[in-house]
Amino acid sequence: MGANLNDVSLEMLDPAELTPEQTCARIERLTTAMMSFWKDAHGWAPADAAGLLSRSMLDEQASLSSSLCRWLDADSAGDLILAWVNLGVLVEGQLKLLLAVYLDDFKSDSAGMLNDDGKKIYGNRPDKLMLEKLKTFCQTQVWDASDPWHDYVARIQSRRNAIHTFQQKEIGTFEEWRSELTEHLKFVEHVNLLLPYPDDVYVPRSF
Repeated sequence: MGANLNDVSLEMLDPAELTPEQTCARIERLTTAMMSFWKDAHGWAPADAAGLLSRSMLDEQASLSSSLCRWLDADSAGDLILAWVNLGVLVEGQLKLLLAVYLDDFKSDSAGMLNDDGKKIYGNRPDKLMLEKLKTFCQTQVWDASDPWHDYVARIQSRRNAIHTFQQKEIGTFEEWRSELTEHLKFVEHVNLLLPYPDDVYVPRSF
């Protein structure tokens, strides 16, 4: 990939100082601004990337970010599972956005990766990948297994997957979920700073 999370230095207020309500508001504000910009990237992003982004469900990502706050006062196990799912879908959306913006790099980096049947593991459409493949691709091409963002994505994936099984799954607590909101804000800030904008005026902000 043409970018690396480790190359980015953040200059922002410490998310750890925010209340959960403030954190949700910042996630929503930044996610909505990012999706709004990249929804209509013709003339800025390469043609293939702009076309893919215009067809993607970026508006739904913005809407899902506004749903996070509904879980702040919830207390049932079912609500907790849905809260993790909400966060997991947003993580997945950020990774798809990143790889779609760098579509040419994605195609180049994944070109020689074939499964046992000789078919491309990742195809040519990052928007069609599930979170497991997104995580695996990013582990080798964007970060490595020692990077904290790999651990973050894996944690959210594990909690989110509780909705897929009748077997007993560890779903944590709402306190842990609220803690991950802080990490998600940092994650979105990182992804945002990896994305190429025309100039500083266009860069989405969380505050």
